[in-house]
Amino acid sequence: MRMDYALLSIAHQQSTSDQQDAVLSAAVTVSAPASILPEQAANWAYPEQSMSPGEFTLSLVNGIMGRLYLSGHLDRLSEDQFALVAEAVELHKERRHAIS
Repeated sequence: MRMDYALLSIAHQQSTSDQQDAVLSAAVTVSAPASILPEQAANWAYPEQSMSPGEFTLSLVNGIMGRLYLSGHLDRLSEDQFALVAEAVELHKERRHAIS
């Protein structure tokens, strides 16, 4: 992770990675709290239409573990996939107080 804590003393968040692979991103997600406060960790979620259900869910879980940042072609998701994204966003809103 490329990070400068001097910047975090004046900024609210820091992107933890630009990794789009959900499996590889999981390692970044679980190790980020060793060097950055969870409430400052901007964790990206890149759900893609072509992902398996497990990868799709993992991409959302990775984002939920810090400040959830959604990216990718959300407009191309199926109705079921989009509903899962909406559910993840609601879960994050309900639980984000526990992260900080």
